Amino acid sequence: MKNPVLKLAALLFIILQTACGGKATTTSTGTSIILKGHYNGNNLYVKNPVGPDGLGFCVNEILINGNRTSDEIASEHIEIDLKASGVHEGNEITVEIRHYKGCEPKVLNPEVLN
Repeated sequence: MKNPVLKLAALLFIILQTACGGKATTTSTGTSIILKGHYNGNNLYVKNPVGPDGLGFCVNEILINGNRTSDEIASEHIEIDLKASGVHEGNEITVEIRHYKGCEPKVLNPEVLN
């Protein structure tokens, strides 16, 4: 997301989603973040720090309902396009964000899986 207008829109979206509430179950295993909830039509946004060795980024794979996504993960900010993975609104969903040991990405809007 290099366009500043898109970054601002994403930030406003996250703020609005946070204010509206929602409940998703989030679990961390040390090398994975697992979110479970229901898809409501919105995408997830992830802050993806530089990897522990200073090269590349922390996230190494994203799975939606057990299937690997084609989302771009070699970036400081990741947008997980849930609709592109074939999930329909209202469906139960599990998102697993796998990352390297020694660093952890941050899901900015887990409440979109309510």
